Amino acid sequence: MLWGALVFVGIIFWLWAIFDSLTADRTRVRLLPKIAWVVLIVVLFELTPLPALAWVLLGRPRGAKSRQTSGLRTGWGGSAAGARPGRTTPSKSRPIGPDDDPDFLSGLGR
Repeated sequence: MLWGALVFVGIIFWLWAIFDSLTADRTRVRLLPKIAWVVLIVVLFELTPLPALAWVLLGRPRGAKSRQTSGLRTGWGGSAAGARPGRTTPSKSRPIGPDDDPDFLSGLGR
């Protein structure tokens, strides 16, 4: 029973390491190129979970902005990507509600 739980945790950790290495910003990955980390984690998992652990300790980008943001913006925190021309985004890091959006409110009268 304990062995089965350890295997399950190991598989979950391995899947997380694959996802994390695939979504990491390639310019911030440490020690090896991003594709090398992905190949190591996927190919060598059958032998040992050490490549996934090595990714966490040696390859994973440090800091809060480790995710790749190639053109994908949420629109929060001052990012105006995806906004209509002339529309401002909130200066605080929170989403704007429909009742605070003048464009939405003006469209209700139409």
